[in-house]
Amino acid sequence: MDGDTVTSKSLYSIEANNELKNQINSKRHYISLGGLNIAKTTNEGMEALYSLTMNISSDEKQFTDPEF
Repeated sequence: MDGDTVTSKSLYSIEANNELKNQINSKRHYISLGGLNIAKTTNEGMEALYSLTMNISSDEKQFTDPEF
């Protein structure tokens, strides 16, 4: 990788944007016909949720003073 980046900015009609918004807000976008959750999380997702919800004040003794 030499740092080059490419962006693609597509134009969509108002109807296409409304259709996508309705699909994303629909329960069938997230739940299969069998009633199972389609959006599965990964280990990284679980670790991110843990990091966001951990109580640092109780774990304070585990941290050391950083040296810069």
